[in-house]
Amino acid sequence: MKAKTIPALCAVLSAAMGVALGVFRSSLIAQYTDEATGRLLVGSARGFTPFFIAAVVCAALLAVLALYARRIPLQCGLRPAGTGLKTVRVLSAFLLLASAVLLLLTTDGVSLLTVLKSIFLVACSGACIVFAMGRSTQSKGLCTLFPLFFMCVYLLCFYRDTARNPLTYTFAFEILSVIFLVLALYLFSCPWFGKRRPGTFFFFTMAATMGAAGSVVTALLSRGFYESYLPIGPADGALVLAMLLWVWSEIFEDTSPLPPQPEKNPEPVGE
Repeated sequence: MKAKTIPALCAVLSAAMGVALGVFRSSLIAQYTDEATGRLLVGSARGFTPFFIAAVVCAALLAVLALYARRIPLQCGLRPAGTGLKTVRVLSAFLLLASAVLLLLTTDGVSLLTVLKSIFLVACSGACIVFAMGRSTQSKGLCTLFPLFFMCVYLLCFYRDTARNPLTYTFAFEILSVIFLVLALYLFSCPWFGKRRPGTFFFFTMAATMGAAGSVVTALLSRGFYESYLPIGPADGALVLAMLLWVWSEIFEDTSPLPPQPEKNPEPVGE
């Protein structure tokens, strides 16, 4: 089996698990929602227990896949990235730029925090392009920190917005998905600073993909639920998609062999 086949299968399986979880969760939302008010019934917390059990089982399966995927010789280093990978990274940059614009256009009452987040997104977009075209290990390592720092800020803001809701437990799936994405971005940066965790990187990337797919399916099947409870919009969708493309592109590149290094002739030892 080719080295790139395993990441492709992992990406497809994690997305498929997310879709299945999203459909299951949407059915539970429909079951425990009051048709008159469009809101969840009081005492419906226990009704979502099967969903979280299913999510834990899926996460365990992803962990097994990550243990197998860690056998791939992931190596961080400068290598000639193909046209496809460069295109994916440039696409990530444009999605981040689109997220910055959508954030300003779709937010009611633009605040200073919103403006700062948009500026930071533009900086992340530039970092993605520099990373895609860069030839220096140091500059590429620094570029990986921009998305990581922004997603840390995004996680804090996302939790702040959902923590004010009395039904915060309902959005634990989304909160955990963002946490997994932050950890995947952290492990994305680690090899450029001398630390490698290929199996853990695979797991959190797959878990974030599963969470994103499940959230999208739930949002499509239960639009009223999301509009009533969760403050997300198209800017969030573009952001998460950009970050997932970003981390998966690194996995696919790291499965490519490094270019051959010139052999050094041993120096003659004087007698």
